[in-house]
Formats: sequence, structure tokens, C-alpha cells
Amino acid sequence: MPTSAVALQIPNVENLTVTEDTLTVELSDGRTLSVPLAWFPRLSHASPKERNNWRLIGKGQGIHWEDLDEDISVEGLLAGKASGESQTSFKKWLEGRTLDRQKEIELFYLKKFLHLLGKVPKEIRPMEPPNPDFIVILNGKKIGVELTEYHSNSTGKNQLPRRAIEKEWELLQIAIMEEVEKHSKLRKTNGLLFFRKLGLPKKSERKKFIEELINFSLKHILYRSKIIRITLDNVGISYIFFMRQSH
Repeated sequence: MPTSAVALQIPNVENLTVTEDTLTVELSDGRTLSVPLAWFPRLSHASPKERNNWRLIGKGQGIHWEDLDEDISVEGLLAGKASGESQTSFKKWLEGRTLDRQKEIELFYLKKFLHLLGKVPKEIRPMEPPNPDFIVILNGKKIGVELTEYHSNSTGKNQLPRRAIEKEWELLQIAIMEEVEKHSKLRKTNGLLFFRKLGLPKKSERKKFIEELINFSLKHILYRSKIIRITLDNVGISYIFFMRQSH
């Protein structure tokens, strides 16, 4: 007896909504399907903005989320199929997503830092290890930038909390500037001071430390747009000092 196969017509997606726990799809045949969002881990780990950034594909036979690289078909929803992605694949995607988010945060602070300096780079390129975090193209030069996160509860030399060291650094800066103001030749000089370790000279040694900086600056003042970089050691503290004479 002859038989014939009947092709089932799959309806198209008319609209959809995504909440924190449910994916709801409105179909062209009048049906509405609601499935747990937990069926699709990428959607459940996405932000509301990412979940709402979708488009129809295959003339409405499927849905694509650009930010999540996720595709869901109407046929799969009608069959009650959850995501077929393996745990290994999802874990790899999730780890990459965390790194991408970290890059966004680092780029935000880098742009803020450059803005405070009054610098407008031609381009900022995110890089992958073992390269620097970013390559900044500024004034025709390529500058590698490495960003490091620090924790305020960390300790430095003599086990002092970082916040306490930062407070002492503020007081040291004030003392340095008070001495700078006593020397007219230094009033148009900009200096950058970097300590190699998380530690400052002791209070009893700061006078000697400041005298060294002032004497060095007076001795090496430049009247052209040049920069001096030198590594100095004072009272057991190693630091790098940059100096530039402005006009």
C-alpha cells in the first residue's frame, strides 16, 4: 500500500521576550512558547542588554544573539530541546567573556587616565599576552601600556597597610612641594617619582631624602624640552626620578 510523508510546516517567530528566568516566543500560527532560560546557559549568564540584542534568521525560523554567539531554532523549541553546547565549550566561552569584561574595565580607566593628562591618542589597541595590555599610538609613537590591579588591604615595607602608605605619600609630597617653592628655579620643573617597592623613607629620614631630590634637581635643570631619568638609592629606598623643565 503506498504511503506518503506529510511535511510539517514550522511556524516563524513573530516576537520574543527574555526575562531573568524565561524565554517566551510568539509564533506565526498563534502559539506562544515559554521555556526556562536555564536551558540556554549563555542567555542565563547574559546582561539584559545582551539578551535584548537579537535578530531573526532563516526567515524567522531561528533567533540569533550577536553578543553571545547563540542561535536557537523554532524547530528545537517545539521539540523541547535545550542547548546542546558541551560543558567544556561553555566553560571556555565563559572564561573568554570574563577576560573581555576585564579588558573593557581596563580600557575605561586607561581612557580616563589619558584624558586627565590631556592626551588624545590616534588609536588604542587591546593586545593579547605576552604583549602589553594595550598599545597606545600617540604622536606617531607606539607605547605599550600594562595595567595592574592592586588591593588596598595589601601591605608594603615593614608590613604597613597600603592605605597608610598612601597617606604618608601624600604628606611626603606636601613636604617636597614646600621645599620646591623655596627655589624659584624649580617652580617650572615637573617631576615624577616612582618607588621600586611599596615603601617610603622613614619620617626621620625624609629631610635627607627631600634634600637629595632638591639638590639633584638644581644640579640637572635643563632649559630645553628634555627629560632626565635616573635611578637613585637613599636610606635603603630605591626609586626612579623623572624631571622635565617646562616653559
